[in-house]
Amino acid sequence: MLAEGRNFRKLGSKYLSEVFNFRSLETPMSYELFVKHEARKVIQGIYRDFVYFIRFIKDLNEINERYGERKIKNKGLAKVKALVTDDSESIFTPCIYKIKCLDVLEGSVKPNELIEVISLRGRFAEQAAKSEIVEIRGKLEEVKLRGKRYQRIIIGLPGDYMISLNLKALE
Repeated sequence: MLAEGRNFRKLGSKYLSEVFNFRSLETPMSYELFVKHEARKVIQGIYRDFVYFIRFIKDLNEINERYGERKIKNKGLAKVKALVTDDSESIFTPCIYKIKCLDVLEGSVKPNELIEVISLRGRFAEQAAKSEIVEIRGKLEEVKLRGKRYQRIIIGLPGDYMISLNLKALE
């Protein structure tokens, strides 16, 4: 529908500028890089004259976890460079990216145990694509689920970000 360009279209510069001014208070990123990230997103845009943002959520029968089964421990702030290995859940709320840690820039990250980035904020949906290198800053968590332990970074607080370094290289 976006490709047809009749009723649906991408966000224009006026709206992107407004969104950037709002988001830049919490998420540090240049305007040029912000526009590159937003330009490729398809779950937001303009339908006729109305701005839309679609939030996809999974149906209950698609969730294979019971409440309280996952135990989470805060491990402080972390900043890493990582490879996105799976972006198939990047359109959902929460959005989840499977990653492989390439470099620890800050925090008590165990590179072999850090396997995902998660966010409840819509601004991070479709933020990165599979095979891209990203820089991520957020809260590091240790997760225990069904006898397995791993680390993840949750992003969504002021100062948190996930930036595609592939897009940044195009600046």
